Amino acid sequence: MKMGRPTIQPDKRKQVISTLRTSGDERETMDKAAALKGSSFSSWARETLSQEAQRILDQAAR
Repeated sequence: MKMGRPTIQPDKRKQVISTLRTSGDERETMDKAAALKGSSFSSWARETLSQEAQRILDQAAR
């Protein structure tokens, strides 16, 4: 049996790496928010930023 992380389907893989500069306090706040949601920082940040971006675009379209 092969050990390690399971293979991710090519169409499900995240291909682009984005860098976000924050202060230590900002990162700590975001880490706490992610933990409260039961998510990793990356998953939480991706979901939160995507939702906010969509909200802004929806508002602009009105």
